Amino acid sequence: MKRQQEEIQQQKERQQALMKTKVALDAEVSAFNKLLESKNNSIKKLCFPPGLSEKSLTNILQNSEGMEELLMTSPSDSTGQWIRLLPPSLNKLDVFGPGVTGEPAKLGVGRQPDHGLTVVIKQAGDDVINQLAKELGPRVTGLNMFNCPRVTAGALQRLLSALTGLEDVTLDCSLSGAITDASLAALYGCSQLRKMQLGRVSGLCTDIPVTAVSRLVVTCRKLEKLLFLSTEELTQRVLDALVQADLGKSDDGTPRTLRFKVPGLSSLGWEGSENMTDKWDDSLPGFISNWELVKLCSFSTSVHRVNTVVPNTNRLMAVTCRKLKNLYLISSIENRQAVLNALHETDLGCDGGQSGTIDFNVPSE
Repeated sequence: MKRQQEEIQQQKERQQALMKTKVALDAEVSAFNKLLESKNNSIKKLCFPPGLSEKSLTNILQNSEGMEELLMTSPSDSTGQWIRLLPPSLNKLDVFGPGVTGEPAKLGVGRQPDHGLTVVIKQAGDDVINQLAKELGPRVTGLNMFNCPRVTAGALQRLLSALTGLEDVTLDCSLSGAITDASLAALYGCSQLRKMQLGRVSGLCTDIPVTAVSRLVVTCRKLEKLLFLSTEELTQRVLDALVQADLGKSDDGTPRTLRFKVPGLSSLGWEGSENMTDKWDDSLPGFISNWELVKLCSFSTSVHRVNTVVPNTNRLMAVTCRKLKNLYLISSIENRQAVLNALHETDLGCDGGQSGTIDFNVPSE
C-alpha cells in the first residue's frame, strides 16, 4: 500500500513538472509572438526556444538588423532558409539540434576571433550540419562542435570544406569517429587557420589519425597553436609525428613555431605524485628531450600540486629545450627552493649573442 502511494506521488510530481514546462514554453511562444508584432530591430541578443517553427524564426531574422548573438534550437521543420537570413552584424551563433536547448557556450580567452562569425554546434546530427554546410560560408571564422556523436565523417568533411575562412576550430571527443584523414584534409583550404583544438578536458579523444594531424600542421602555414587532449598513447604518437615533420618557414623567412599544448600533462607523466622520484631519477623524460624540435616555449608541470620533482630534471629541461622561456611550478616551498638553486647553477647558454633567460613562475598560495 505504501509503495503504491509513493508511485502515485511520483507520478503527480512528474505531471506537475510537465505542466510547468508547458507553461514556460507557452509563455516563450507568447513573448515571441509579441516580438514579431513589434518588429523590434534593436535586439542585440536573442534566445530562440525549441518548439517553434522555421517560419517564426525567419520572421524574426527578417527584422534582426543589429543582432549580435543568437542562441537557438534548430526548428524541427528546418530547411536551412533561416541560415540565409542571419544578419551581417551577428558575431556568435549557438545552435542546438531539434528539441534540444541549453546555455550559450563560454569560450576560453582568445578563442573567439574578433571578426566574422563564431559558430557553436551542440547535440546536432547530420541534418543540421548539412544545412549549415550548404548555407554558411567564409564569414565563419570560429567553429566549435560539442557533444555531436551522431555526426558522420562525410557531414563533417562537407562542413569544414565550406567554411574556408576558419581561424579557430574545436572538435571534441564525441567526433572522434568523424575525424578522419578526409575530414581533416578539408581544413587544408583554410589558409588563415591559427588555432586547432581536438578533445576537451572533460573528454579525451581516443581515435584520431596521427598522420592527418601532422599533415594539417605542415599544410596550414598560419597554424600557431595545437591543443591536443587525448590518451597518453595517442598524444605520444602525435608528438613523435610532429618532431619528424618539417614545419618549414613563416612568411618572414624565420622557422615556424608551433605551440603544442597538452593541458593537464599528467598523460605524459609530468604530474606530481608520491613516486615521481622513482620514475624520473635525475634523467630527462624522453618525450621532453624531443620538444626542442617543436620549439617548446613554455611548460607547466600540472594543475596539481607537485611535491617531489627532482631539481636536476628541471635543470636538464632548461638546458635541453633551448626555446624554453617560461617554467611554471606548483610545488612545496622546499621543492621550489631546490629547483631554484639548481637553475641558479645552470648555464642556459646564449641565444643570438645574449645570455639565456627563463621566467620561473611560482604562484602565491
